[in-house]
Amino acid sequence: MLVQCDALIPTLLGALFLDPEHPRKDMDEPLRAGIQSDSAECFLQLALFEPGRELLEQHPEALDALRALVDGAALTEEARLSASSALAAVEGVAPGSAPAGDDKHIMMSCVSCLRARPPVHAVI
Repeated sequence: MLVQCDALIPTLLGALFLDPEHPRKDMDEPLRAGIQSDSAECFLQLALFEPGRELLEQHPEALDALRALVDGAALTEEARLSASSALAAVEGVAPGSAPAGDDKHIMMSCVSCLRARPPVHAVI
């Protein structure tokens, strides 16, 4: 039902605080960082769910926002990792991102919704 909500993508985009004219741009950075991380993780959860991935594919502005987080606009490493993982889920692994000559490379990512535990990443 959530992916059928027309306000979902605009709401999540607003929570990334990428617009320099955002009405809450002066909010304390730790609070903005937490909201941004939660929004980026929501994008990741959508990307891992087929109807959510299809929704993101229909919204290039969402993918552009995720790229902006990856490229340095993220306020936390957690937000950057969630954005990167969401992009990978939607677009697939970027060409050249696997180690050369190693066709047994697997990237696994698990982002916990518990703030006390950092995301777990493993390369096997």
